[in-house]
Amino acid sequence: MVLIPSKETNTMLKKGRGYRCESYAELGEHLASEVVNFEIFALGNDHIAQDACVALGLRDTHSECAAETDDALNSLVDEIKDAIEKNFGLAAKAVWLGEKDDVKEHYCEEDEEPDEIKIGKDWLAISQIGPDGTLFIRPSEPPSKKAKEFVKKQREALW
Repeated sequence: MVLIPSKETNTMLKKGRGYRCESYAELGEHLASEVVNFEIFALGNDHIAQDACVALGLRDTHSECAAETDDALNSLVDEIKDAIEKNFGLAAKAVWLGEKDDVKEHYCEEDEEPDEIKIGKDWLAISQIGPDGTLFIRPSEPPSKKAKEFVKKQREALW
């Protein structure tokens, strides 16, 4: 299973930090299940379902994660949310992060500086859109041993 990381995702993972502007994102982290639903169903970002499907180890390739019908997409999203809950906990959070210059250019208000967010070793990138950002999932606080082991295994398999 391979999810080819963008240059930006690689940089954030290596540095252990990413950036965001709260004026654009409103309060940063939200429940992962809510973010997945919003991104896919409200915004129509179906690629997130395919990316998350591979990142969470549900299938090996994007083509195996393709949902051809609304029913198939609904089923896949339920599977993704179940995998997030199982591996990260019911209160798992999701947050979009980017590199500092990209975030400042695309998401910050004129005089606003991006906030630096530390990326924990127990965070998993489940989708990415190059310079526009990477969607990370992090476990409920405190992270369980199970979540840490899952992320380590998935990071090794994916990146």
